[in-house]
Amino acid sequence: MGNIELVFLLKNIYKTIRLPNILDIGANKGQKTDIFLCLNFKSKVKLFEPFKKYFIKLKKKYKNLQNIEIYNFGVGRLNSNKNFYISKENQNSEAFSFKKMPYHNKKVMVKIRKLDTYLKYIKKIDLIKIDVEQLEFEVLIGGKSIIKNNRPIIFLETTNANINKIETYFKKLNFIIYAYEYYIFKDGKFVFENPILSWKENNVKKSNIYGRKLYPLKVFKNIKSYMLNLIAIPKEKGSIINNLSVEKIL
Repeated sequence: MGNIELVFLLKNIYKTIRLPNILDIGANKGQKTDIFLCLNFKSKVKLFEPFKKYFIKLKKKYKNLQNIEIYNFGVGRLNSNKNFYISKENQNSEAFSFKKMPYHNKKVMVKIRKLDTYLKYIKKIDLIKIDVEQLEFEVLIGGKSIIKNNRPIIFLETTNANINKIETYFKKLNFIIYAYEYYIFKDGKFVFENPILSWKENNVKKSNIYGRKLYPLKVFKNIKSYMLNLIAIPKEKGSIINNLSVEKIL
């Protein structure tokens, strides 16, 4: 999930929502939470990270911040337990996922919780960031009531595998959705069979990194393989992106 474009969009959001309540789903090492805190150190952030190693690092990193809460479980469609795949080799140590890939050689069982159950009593959510390695639609389904009731702005990463379901989901909730960053791949099978190979320089056909533009999803309809970083905005909050250009072609 690109930081340059994300910061640019978040600055617009923070002009309207000065002290946001945020969910960071798939927190990793807290990279995105660091951005939220840079824009407003008092931002209230709940981080969800199923990987125990990173959960411990997050607890240590933010131990002195009362506005930060950290949870050691993943977020999904149902309350359950799920295999989480990791690699013991250094070169692939960051490539963990709920989907087993050729470079994974270890698995651990982690808890999964649906937002609608775990956070059903929460009073306010302004912003949700989702980066969960192709399980983003599961998160959205498990949090539909919270999203419907709070109408937060949502940042998420997805691929061509889930884009139609995600677009339909947000249209039903009266959200507008744009890509603010994209990567187009020559060989689409890598995204699902070995994502590390997707990012080899000779396989990335096109990218708009640092573009600071928005793209409607229809411009990707005839492209077979891609990764998108999306922003989904309730229609009533659409003025947040009024100062950005919307491109009709790539």
